[in-house]
Amino acid sequence: MGSWSTMPLGEKAILLTLRDAASKAEGSGLPAAAAKRIAGAGLPWVTETVPAYESVAVYLNRKDLFGDVADDEAEFRFGQASSILAGLAEAERDEAVTSGREIRIPVVYGGEAGPDLVLAARRSGMTEAAFKDRHSSASYEVAMIGFTPGFPYLRGLPPELAQPRRDAPRLRVAAGSVGIAGTQTGIYPVASPGGWQLIGRTPTRLFRPESDEPFPILPGDRVRFVPIEEGDASWQEAKGAAAVVGAGRRNAGEDGAIEEARSAQEAFGEERPAMTVVRPGLQTTVQDLGRTGGWQAFGVSVGGAMDADRLRAANWLVGNADNAAGLELTLSGGEYRIEKELLVALTGADFGAEIDGEPFPLDRPVLLRRGAVVRFRGAASGCRAYLAVAGGVEAWPTLGSRSTDLRAGIGGIEGRALAAGDRLRTGEPSLAARRLIERLRRSGQPEDNWSAGKEYLAAGTRAGASGSVGESRSFTLRVLEGSGWSRFTEKSRRDFFRGGYRIEPNSDRMGLRLSGEPLKLARQEELLSHGVCPGAIQVPASGQPIVLGQGCQPTGGYPIIAHVAAADLGVLAQLRPGDEASFEAVSLGEALQASREQEIRLSRLKQGIRLKWFL
Repeated sequence: MGSWSTMPLGEKAILLTLRDAASKAEGSGLPAAAAKRIAGAGLPWVTETVPAYESVAVYLNRKDLFGDVADDEAEFRFGQASSILAGLAEAERDEAVTSGREIRIPVVYGGEAGPDLVLAARRSGMTEAAFKDRHSSASYEVAMIGFTPGFPYLRGLPPELAQPRRDAPRLRVAAGSVGIAGTQTGIYPVASPGGWQLIGRTPTRLFRPESDEPFPILPGDRVRFVPIEEGDASWQEAKGAAAVVGAGRRNAGEDGAIEEARSAQEAFGEERPAMTVVRPGLQTTVQDLGRTGGWQAFGVSVGGAMDADRLRAANWLVGNADNAAGLELTLSGGEYRIEKELLVALTGADFGAEIDGEPFPLDRPVLLRRGAVVRFRGAASGCRAYLAVAGGVEAWPTLGSRSTDLRAGIGGIEGRALAAGDRLRTGEPSLAARRLIERLRRSGQPEDNWSAGKEYLAAGTRAGASGSVGESRSFTLRVLEGSGWSRFTEKSRRDFFRGGYRIEPNSDRMGLRLSGEPLKLARQEELLSHGVCPGAIQVPASGQPIVLGQGCQPTGGYPIIAHVAAADLGVLAQLRPGDEASFEAVSLGEALQASREQEIRLSRLKQGIRLKWFL
């Protein structure tokens, strides 16, 4: 028996975990070395590796791995892939890679900066001062980066300082917060939800997307915390840079990168805007298909459109590539003034959209004249709609994507949701789009908005997608057993499939929070963080499940009871507060078959759109 066990993370990844205590005791170098070997093996079906404390998550290109094989053959290939990966991880072990750098992080302990310090010290039987001294006197190894961009998981916490996670995660943890969960300590680089016990805060920026090297702390570094008082000179000096000792700075050239980014944004600003935001809606963001360039190992979410199939369909309708950026509208869409002639398409939930007071038809190309006003009401059903524009919505790419990551504050328009007064720009329409624009121009009067509402376009192919956006308030999601399935009591495993769960109002792109029968573990234990995927159903100490969305963190430490099948992620994206979700168990083969059938439908849709509009 080898040192690594394997298990599926839904259909999208395989998790390799160190099996025995002796291997775990060798330190964090083993997962990092295994991830490096797997990434370097040139396997066409491996897209990304994410090493953690005692595990490696390997993300898969399902098309390259499974092709069009039958259900039973797909499961066999999944097993073969697991064996190949375990074999690579088992190969001659590299020595743990260390950078030779020691990074000193100034920290204000306690008070508003560390609201959980008092209780943490009490649990450990210490005074606050003793707890702070013990935490700051240790030397920590960066075992992994995960959860949020640049979040360092630090190994070496003195055992007496170990703390349980919070029963329910905070909805917002301030950037720079220093926390403890189990036997690990770490630093939140950006504001985000989080379930760790917060004992302090640092002004040091650990995520610098404008820099040539965005992450000043990397696996293999060592970290020491230096106690300071807020307002000290050291607090001001620490803003924007860590004190790096040993191997020299890694963020040289940062000023040049900042200037380059600013110049690029200014260049966009010189172009004629395509539309102006009059009212932004509840949460309208720029999204494409996400960051797929291997950034998860640094804590960066893949992100992208929650309902990727509907964005793809909208892009096809206006002649764009699959990955062109569009607008994702959530629950309410706002109002927009069109500043130049635009070919657009709207897919997804029905927002009761209007163009100059006339209905804006879904799932068809529409040519908007300059000066038109587009208004969206609230979604009558479903949760999200997608507005694609010929040429795509322009934004400066960050880490390989234009997608807005609200938690990291990157992509889109300054890393945030749209605001009144924002002026959006578009790229150059494709040849197919230009041909369609000419056809539509010839079909009406110059002052008209020409759309699929015109009779000659009324028979166009409807842009369907995964799942249906109907009026039903109850949905069934197909799921596979999760990596933590066996950790739950038999009763909780039955309850999970027996009852419905209500979608809570505090759900977002990171995760849908559910309420229903609490799920209980057979025994309480603190788990080490490992790679996760959208669709993973995590269960925090409260027992109320959280279904991870497309904006989820790359790693998580809560037990995963199940995974939503990839074919149902579009349905998940359209669930809204108050809807009810129930779960149906399927096998890996059945889930893969559902995904294949969905891709066939989408391929036929794409070809049908091309035939109808662009040939």
